[in-house]
Amino acid sequence: MPGSAQLISLIKQHHPLTSAEQHLITEAAIPKSLPKGGYLLRWGQQNTMIAFVVSGLLRAYYEDEAGRELTTGFLEAGLFCTDLTSFQNRGAS
Repeated sequence: MPGSAQLISLIKQHHPLTSAEQHLITEAAIPKSLPKGGYLLRWGQQNTMIAFVVSGLLRAYYEDEAGRELTTGFLEAGLFCTDLTSFQNRGAS
């Protein structure tokens, strides 16, 4: 599965993985491609994933009261991305 080898390699730099654990990661990883300017998660949606950036950049942002998108940072290949509060509480982002 594309990207899962990169993910497994990153994890193994910090913690050994059995072949069974590597298999579980490969099976659980769901590749998703975004077009330039696309959204991984929009305001108000429930987050159900922890994303791993394989290539390119993701822009992190929030919307202010006027609906303007304000950039808080960029995530490059090899980094994880999630809205942790939404993910843990199963609520809107």
